Amino acid sequence: MKRWQKVILYTIVLIVGLLAAAITATVGWRPFIGPKARPLTERRIEPTPARLERGEYLVRNVSGCLFCHSDLDPSVEGLPVKAGRAGAGRALTAEDMPWLTAPNLTADQETGAGKWTDDMLARAIREGIGHDGRTLFPMMPYQNYAKMSDEDLASVITYIRSLPAVRQQHPRTAIPFPANRMINSVPQPIEGPVPAPDLSTPEKRGEYLGIPYYNETLFVETIRTGRVRERQISDVMPWGHYRGMTDEDLKAIFAFLKTVTPVDHTVDNALPPTKCEKCGLEHGGGERNKKSN
Repeated sequence: MKRWQKVILYTIVLIVGLLAAAITATVGWRPFIGPKARPLTERRIEPTPARLERGEYLVRNVSGCLFCHSDLDPSVEGLPVKAGRAGAGRALTAEDMPWLTAPNLTADQETGAGKWTDDMLARAIREGIGHDGRTLFPMMPYQNYAKMSDEDLASVITYIRSLPAVRQQHPRTAIPFPANRMINSVPQPIEGPVPAPDLSTPEKRGEYLGIPYYNETLFVETIRTGRVRERQISDVMPWGHYRGMTDEDLKAIFAFLKTVTPVDHTVDNALPPTKCEKCGLEHGGGERNKKSN
């Protein structure tokens, strides 16, 4: 081999080595090789009346499943699910993400989840891997659901299985590049059992359930009515799908929120959106925030 050829070869090897090291040290290899995903099992959920009841409460009032996976009625305050459309899925066009589809979860064999196994649902809910092995867009809050106990997971799946079949074909999700690659780094397999959570205090119960507001009375009132006293909140905050939570659970969530480290960041949607130096976005009251030194 001639000297100039060796120089070119060594240069190529060096560049490839530096590129590999840079990828390893930054985004990692998951965007290129795919997500971490455990093999599917033959796990089957035994439906019981208790699981059905608990699952209905979780799906309809706590987890927000139907807010994304159903057609909503914008003519009614609180954006309730349209009659006969519970779990039938929808494209998230109203959220300015027409490339993202929350799939049909009903038992329809052709357009829904009728052919999905229980473990396909379990893996999607808690680990972010779809029935076809792809990474779910993290708007599906599987990272939060990863803490869901095995029993609550069984209850959720039991209720989803009970939804009446709706034949509704949706476009396949087509996440734009590079987001479709970068999200492959997010899923983490759950290999072992997830035990029942410690609910011994309101704070711990609230941490398990989790969502954000003000004092306890106003927080509960806001979730129940969709209003902060005389001001109506946006239906983008799915209060209409949380208002069925028990007082105990809502108060527990507020108790947990009080334990979160305070952050000095004014966000007031009653005010016009302005540039915020602190977060770099535009939102109500943004000009009131100054960048920390």
